[in-house]
Formats: sequence, structure tokens, C-alpha cells
Amino acid sequence: MTGNLVQQVFDGGRLRANVSLTEAQKPELVFVYLKTVQQGSREVSDALVGHRKAFELRQQLTPPVVPHFGRANATVNVRVACAGIGGTATRSN
Repeated sequence: MTGNLVQQVFDGGRLRANVSLTEAQKPELVFVYLKTVQQGSREVSDALVGHRKAFELRQQLTPPVVPHFGRANATVNVRVACAGIGGTATRSN
């Protein structure tokens, strides 16, 4: 019985020491966690900025296609209109 009591006393001291150590490490672990979150946010922000810049550069280097649709659409309309009389024709501008 005495051995069991002594073991419990030592176990209690060990457990209290572990709690104290854990409590002492807590602020450092929170700091490391917050720095990790901050770094991750910075990396995401940098990636989004890079993506946006690449998109804008692509927009500047790619010629607009929209004006060509008007002429192609006019050619198709002429062909469709002439198809009813047995032939096709294209309009030249």
C-alpha cells in the first residue's frame, strides 16, 4: 500500500510538471501558428497579384477579335439570304 501511495505522489508531480511545461510552451506555439497563417496569406496574395498581372499582360498582347465578328456575320447573312434561290454568294467589303 505504501508503494502505491508513493507512486501516486510521483505521478502527481510529473503530471503537474507536464502541465506547467505545456502552459509555458503555449504562447510560443500560438506565435508560430499565427506567423504560419500570416505567411500563407501573403503567399496567396502574391499569387493573386501575379495572376492578375499575367492576365493584364495577356490582354495587352492579344489583339481584339470582336471587330472581325461583324464582317464574318455579314458574310453569313448574305449566304443564308441567297440560299433560298439555289446559290450562295459572298459580299466583299
